[in-house]
Amino acid sequence: MNCDHSWEPISGWSARYKCVYCKVIGFRKVIIVEFLNKKERISEIVPYSCQKKGCLKLAQASNKSGKKFCFDHWKKEDYYE
Repeated sequence: MNCDHSWEPISGWSARYKCVYCKVIGFRKVIIVEFLNKKERISEIVPYSCQKKGCLKLAQASNKSGKKFCFDHWKKEDYYE
């Protein structure tokens, strides 16, 4: 799926975001870059990948143990959206 993600924070879930267009979930990744003796923090939101073995889709739901899955591999009673 090709999406120009527009991220919104997920309430009650620290540093986690959901795309308003495709519903993919992601996390904030912070990198510290040093250039010419000056350190700078760069952050970006990175989408989670589905944790089902062999699946290459992006995650859209998280289960109660914290694993992330696409909608093809989740069971509603076991997962949070």
